[in-house]
Amino acid sequence: MSDSSVFHPNVNVQLPIDKLDGKNYSAWASEVKLWLESQGYLDHLTLNVTDVDPIELPRWKRIDAHLCTVLKNMIHASLKPLFCAYGTFCEV
Repeated sequence: MSDSSVFHPNVNVQLPIDKLDGKNYSAWASEVKLWLESQGYLDHLTLNVTDVDPIELPRWKRIDAHLCTVLKNMIHASLKPLFCAYGTFCEV
């Protein structure tokens, strides 16, 4: 697998955790953080796009968009409208 890959080959992006439903935030956030750490992308939880090295920006944006998509799919449908305006993982 090349260095430009977003995820490790053995990762299933359908995480086996309950979707965020407004009542389970602590457990949900803990599982998301653990998964991010296992993938080596914990920095996407706190790093803002403006803080990324310009040389790494295209790759970082691609990874962040993928992570953001995965994260939004882990949110219950009733809450998704609250998050649709956010475009980076850190914002969500």
